Amino acid sequence: MQVILVGDFYQLPLISNELYDDFGHYCFEAKFFNSIFCHKLVLNEVHRQEERELILAVNSLEKGIINDDVVAFLQSLFRSLLQNISEAAVHLFAGNLDSDVFNYQKLRQLPGEMTTFACKEEGDHHFLNKILASKHLGLNPLCNVMLILTLSDTLVNSLIGTLSKIKSDSVDVDFVVDGKTVTVNVVKHTFTTYDPVKKKILAKREQLPMKLSYGITIHKFQGMSLNSVIFHCELISFPGQLGVAIGRAANCFKNIKDEIVSSSLKEFADTPVENVVKGMVILFKNNIIPLNEWFTKQHTCIKDRASSVFKGSENITNKQINAFYTQFNRYLSGEEFISSVYNLLSKYNGLRQNLTTERKIQTSVMFNIQKKHLHDLSIQVTCNEMHQLRTLPEEISPVKSDM
Repeated sequence: MQVILVGDFYQLPLISNELYDDFGHYCFEAKFFNSIFCHKLVLNEVHRQEERELILAVNSLEKGIINDDVVAFLQSLFRSLLQNISEAAVHLFAGNLDSDVFNYQKLRQLPGEMTTFACKEEGDHHFLNKILASKHLGLNPLCNVMLILTLSDTLVNSLIGTLSKIKSDSVDVDFVVDGKTVTVNVVKHTFTTYDPVKKKILAKREQLPMKLSYGITIHKFQGMSLNSVIFHCELISFPGQLGVAIGRAANCFKNIKDEIVSSSLKEFADTPVENVVKGMVILFKNNIIPLNEWFTKQHTCIKDRASSVFKGSENITNKQINAFYTQFNRYLSGEEFISSVYNLLSKYNGLRQNLTTERKIQTSVMFNIQKKHLHDLSIQVTCNEMHQLRTLPEEISPVKSDM
């Protein structure tokens, strides 16, 4: 029989379980680990993130290393968010109390009457307090919830959905599964704490297997990816906890957009069209959503073209660069890009009928996106540091066997 053990040793320290004599130690600290698992492979490729600065920051923070570069990067993420993004963002907290208080505050802000589901429970008070399911679960129609139990192959623990209907003893929740919205009737579940020595149940609680998901603990959400997230770092105490939190973000896309658009607009400063540029800035600030949507589409378009040209390359060749430039210039002169610019600018009232300058600004944005992709790609294929990401540092390598 062959045993394959897969794990991420940069995750947070394990939660101890006194009933099973589990003190929360890492498995590689066991005396028999090296004798059982003789062959070890370290997976270096990062799939969640692609931005070099984000990857380096995550890896440094997971090791508890905070240098000037990491601090500067984190400070660059401290900024005001658009209302629609702020409202959709998940808040990550270090502890359950802070996330519970935040969830309750968000629930109180929702329209409609709150319904409270009281649990049925029995057993030892000490172990009842450790059961994850809430003693009293308050819900509102259209509130955001998260499963705290795996119900099926697709309805897994930590899956987030939106409550659509409250019934007498169950609720309907809309989940997005494989890109499609499915409505699931979630009923109460019995959570138990079992003593393997005495061979009896010490505590049990019957409750809906969910909790509000506006605020979540870092520990609960490790391993998951988030599109929009706000970190609350005040009570972080475990080594690497901040790294795990930052690692939930797939990208810092908003920061890239702000940087690129700002660079493009500066190119027209102190020119005869400077006033036109200032007018566009005001229009963009008053309604940023169309610009965000356009930028996202163009960013993805250039990324896909770069991936098709440079995929699998260990070194960038002049032939590949020329091929990428050819594809890029062909796209800029094509109907798809020109139409996208006109469609974007048509959504902003107050622009002139002659949009020559505005089109030049959008084209400048495209060249800066291209420049950013080539810069990041050149670093990725030449910097040895990129190939060493997520390797086990010496200080937490598996201990030698005493057997």
